[in-house]
Amino acid sequence: MNKPSLQVMNYIALVQSSVISIDEVPAYLKADVEKWLTFFKTGTVVGGENHGLAN
Repeated sequence: MNKPSLQVMNYIALVQSSVISIDEVPAYLKADVEKWLTFFKTGTVVGGENHGLAN
């Protein structure tokens, strides 16, 4: 799995902090932001394996 870009991480932080909603993320980044938000919440990537990172 590739690491998220700095720009994607910035949008993840904004969404997690409720500064913006996922709908306000630019279209060209939205899929990556959603993928990484899911990973940070669940510890898995859609279709991936559990890495034990979820609470």
